[in-house]
Amino acid sequence: MYNVEIQAINQILKNKSLEIINKEGIEPSYFLSNQEQINFILDHKRQYGVVPDVVTFSTQFKDFPIFEVHESVTYLADKLREATLFQRVVPIVNKFRDKMSKDSVDATEYIMGAIQDVRSSIQFRKSVGTDIISNANERYTDYLNRVSAGGLLGITTGIPELDEATCGWLPEDHVVLFARTNEGKSWIAEYLAVQAWKSGKKILYYAGEMSALMMGYRFDTLYRNISNTQMLMGNADICEEYKSYTNKLAEGSGFHVVTPVDFGGKKPTIAQIETICEELSIDLVILDQLSLLDDGKQSDNKTSRYANISQDIMLASKRLQIPFITVAQANREAEKDKKAKEDTPQLHHVEYSDALVQDATRVVAIKYSEGILKVSLKKNRFGGKNVDVLLKWDIDKGIIEPMLDSESLEQMGEDYGF
Repeated sequence: MYNVEIQAINQILKNKSLEIINKEGIEPSYFLSNQEQINFILDHKRQYGVVPDVVTFSTQFKDFPIFEVHESVTYLADKLREATLFQRVVPIVNKFRDKMSKDSVDATEYIMGAIQDVRSSIQFRKSVGTDIISNANERYTDYLNRVSAGGLLGITTGIPELDEATCGWLPEDHVVLFARTNEGKSWIAEYLAVQAWKSGKKILYYAGEMSALMMGYRFDTLYRNISNTQMLMGNADICEEYKSYTNKLAEGSGFHVVTPVDFGGKKPTIAQIETICEELSIDLVILDQLSLLDDGKQSDNKTSRYANISQDIMLASKRLQIPFITVAQANREAEKDKKAKEDTPQLHHVEYSDALVQDATRVVAIKYSEGILKVSLKKNRFGGKNVDVLLKWDIDKGIIEPMLDSESLEQMGEDYGF
C-alpha cells in the first residue's frame, strides 16, 4: 500500500495541477519522504510554467511508482496534514517524557509551547480566499453595524478620540502600549482594562511585577476614584466609604488578575495565557509586560525571544478572536535623547522593536508630565488616522479627563485631540 505522499504526487502528475498546494494550503515540507520529488515538480513549474508530465518525471525518478489515483484533493490534503502532525508530535512527546522524569513543571511548560508551535505551523483548514464581489451584502451588513454602534465596533478604550480613530479594540488586535520608565504604563494599561470591564467585558490581566492585591487597589482608584494613597496608608477617614464600595463591588466578577505566582513563580508562556482565556471566556487580555513573559522555546537571545513572544501573541489573538494589549518598554535611545524625552517616544524607540512593531496592529505611546498625559497612536493598521490626545490625569484618584471642556475645545479647534 502506497503512502499518501506518493498518492498526492501521482494526483498532481495526473491532473497536471498544483491545486493541492495552492488551494488546500499544503506546504512542500509536508512531503516528508519525497522532498526531492515535490521540489522537482515545483522547480519545473516555476521554470517552464507547467507541471511536468509523467514521462519527464519518470525519467528523473525511475523507481517512483506511477498509478491512477481516484481520491479527492481534499482527502489527500487532510491525510498529508495528519501524517505531518504525527511526525512532528512524536519527538515532542518523547522529549516531554524525558523532561517529566527530571522536572514536571518544566516538562509541562515545554509541551504546551511545543504543541502550540505545531498548531500554528500546520494549516488545518483550506483557504480559497474571499470573493469580495459576491459577498458585497456582507459589507453592507457590517456597515449597518458600524452605523448602529456609532463607529465603535470593538471594546471601548475609554478615550473618545482613540475610539474614533480605532473603532475600539477589535478581534485579532495585537496592541503594543509603551513608554519610558516611570511614566505610568501599568496604570494606563489597567485603566484600559477597567474601561473594558465597565462595558461588560471579561478581562485577563497578567501582572508581571505587581501582586493581585496591589492591582485591586489600583482598580478601586481607577473605577471609583478612591485615593490610592489613602487606601495604602490605611487612612481611617475613608473606612465607611470603602466598606460600602467593596461590599457592592463583590457582587460582580469578571476581572481576573494572574501573576508569576500563579505559574509556579515562573514567567508564563502565551500558550498558558491562552489556556486561561479559553477556560474563563475572556474578552480582552492585558500583558504587563513583554519582558516578563517566556517564549517557551528557551531562546538565549533577547531579540529572538521577544520576536517569538510577539508572534505567539499575534497568533493567539487570531485563534481566540480577542484583542491583546502588551505593555513594552522604550529603549535606551529614547531615554538618552533629551529632546525626544519631551514628547511621546517613536516606533523605533520600542525595545527590540522590529518584530514587535511589525506584528502589532496598533502601537500606542504615552508621555506623562506634571499632571498631563499625552496619548499618541503611532500605528493603526485598521485605520489611517493617527492621533495625539492630551488628558488631565490625577494619578492618586485615577481621574483621567479631557484637557478642555467642550466649549473651550470648539474655540481651540483640534490641537488638543478632544
